[in-house]
Amino acid sequence: GIGHPESFQRLMVKSGYSVVGTCWMKDHAAMTPSDVRRWMQERKRRGADAVVVTEKDAVKLREFKKLPQNLWYCPIRLEFLSSREEEIARRVIKARM
Repeated sequence: GIGHPESFQRLMVKSGYSVVGTCWMKDHAAMTPSDVRRWMQERKRRGADAVVVTEKDAVKLREFKKLPQNLWYCPIRLEFLSSREEEIARRVIKARM
């Protein structure tokens, strides 16, 4: 579940991965063990090496007792392009606290 899943798919392709299928879920959607089983079945059917989720979704999956080894997540890193952008972000975060 991510607000703009197409951007996640583009990131995977831009990073050199082949995307052989997608399963878009609504942003903030709950995930169940049956979802993971379905993803793994589809992964196998399509001959994919892994299922990749966002780091945001990986956090939701932590509570499951056992996850497949070929369920991967893409880590998120925040990098500011300018000190001005960083200052704006700091102000927004401070205002929300």
